[in-house]
Amino acid sequence: MKFKKLGAVVYSIALLSGCNTDTGASNQASNQVEAKNVKQKSSQEEITLSGRAEPYQEVIVSPSVEGKIKNVFADLGSYVKQGQKLAELDEGNLAAQVKQAEDQIKVVEAQGNLTAMEHQIALNQTMASLNQAMVGLNTMLPPESPKLPEAPALSGFPELEEAKTAVKDAEMALAETIQEWETTNELFENGLVSKQEMDLAAAAKNKAEIELERAKKKVETETAKVDLQKKYEEEKTKYKQEKEKYEQEKAKFEREKAQYDQEANQAAQQTDKSAQDTMKLQTQSASVTDQMTQIAIENAKAELEAIRAQYKNLPIVSPVNGFITEKKGRIGELASPESPLFVITNLDKLYISINVPESMINRWKENQSVKVEIPTQGITVDGKVVYIGLMPNKNEQTYPVKVLIDNADHKIKGGMKAVVSWKMESGGSQTQ
Repeated sequence: MKFKKLGAVVYSIALLSGCNTDTGASNQASNQVEAKNVKQKSSQEEITLSGRAEPYQEVIVSPSVEGKIKNVFADLGSYVKQGQKLAELDEGNLAAQVKQAEDQIKVVEAQGNLTAMEHQIALNQTMASLNQAMVGLNTMLPPESPKLPEAPALSGFPELEEAKTAVKDAEMALAETIQEWETTNELFENGLVSKQEMDLAAAAKNKAEIELERAKKKVETETAKVDLQKKYEEEKTKYKQEKEKYEQEKAKFEREKAQYDQEANQAAQQTDKSAQDTMKLQTQSASVTDQMTQIAIENAKAELEAIRAQYKNLPIVSPVNGFITEKKGRIGELASPESPLFVITNLDKLYISINVPESMINRWKENQSVKVEIPTQGITVDGKVVYIGLMPNKNEQTYPVKVLIDNADHKIKGGMKAVVSWKMESGGSQTQ
């Protein structure tokens, strides 16, 4: 009974396979289905389907803009990588358009600057008129504020004795450096020391002389400060008297200033409203003009960027890795987005397309592992089911299924015949 049942399955599969008429009798042979009992004791069925290798990816490459072909860098049949330059269009009059757009930006900016200057001049004239009116309202000058007398200040005088001691130290240091210089000079004349050592000794002597002179001046300064200290005490008493007088004048000034401010404020309020209205109108007018200028500048810049962006469309690059299987267009010819220049076929991976009978379609699952053989090349590779059709092929009771295989070495070409096989338990589970 078991063999009879298996024989019925084989007969049904063969019958359905023979009904697959995609393009004629040749396709019937390429889509044959075999189901056989490998070994009776194993209870396994080996499903074998014929198909063909199809490119994983096929891309038509056209220019983004219309233009004459300036250079072609790729040949028919060559392998190219994603981003590789295939051809290049001539820039034509883009450079002249860029120059014209840049000049337009300069013109708009210059006009905007001129208008802004005119608004600023008008605003300055208005402000000058208002200031003149305010001056006319002030019938008297504000009282003059009294000046605080400067307090005598002397601080931190070093002791004169310290300065004198510094002079003595500097004299001793100078004597030592002079002696060292004389010794070094004598050795230098006898060729016992280098010119550099001689220069260092001379520099040390000069430095010591400067330090001595500086110390002597310090003594003079400290002596003068001692004399100033005596005068400071006298000036301190005088400052105290002048400060008391200042406090009295300050109190008087504050009273007069308060009265002046009150009168000036009353006069200013009378013209403030009209001044504010005039300034507001001129400011609003300037703001509107500035906004219009900025819009014109942005529009001109946008036009320039649009023209510059066309330069990015001149190189024609490959969007994918693959072989150039079609090539059209020659240098000097006009190319457009409607006229494809290249067809790039990606064979890094391949689809093996097979047609599965209706009675078996539900046995196939996505990500299912299968074996793929290329008989003419003696190649067998692992494959994975990546697509199972939901609708049958036209006028057939078979469903399209695609198996994905790796083809990094490109030994398998598009269109080669392939055989997909996998084993499963007779109960329906796949055997790895």
